[in-house]
Amino acid sequence: MIEFIQTFVFLFAVIDPLGSVPVFLEATKSYDSKIKKEKAIKAILYAAFIFVFFIVKGQIIMETMNISLSVFQIQKTICNIREAKRLSKIKLSASLLLCVEKKYYI
Repeated sequence: MIEFIQTFVFLFAVIDPLGSVPVFLEATKSYDSKIKKEKAIKAILYAAFIFVFFIVKGQIIMETMNISLSVFQIQKTICNIREAKRLSKIKLSASLLLCVEKKYYI
């Protein structure tokens, strides 16, 4: 039972359904509620299919490509660090642009 709870918490953090809600609401703001419901059900089914596919075939794919799990985790970490640096530069440059437009000087 504890393993199930740990797995559930891990998958909940990875999938991040709460973080996806604002994106979905913004993407479907011009649709009526019936179409929103259809799109939500489709999105859930697609995500479930992809999720189950990679649970079943993911290890086979990685073994075929001679990629170990530790190498995959290291590469994912490197990509996350690069993305965080890129996003921080975008935020910084946007802040500097705002300061220049409003004639604030740091």
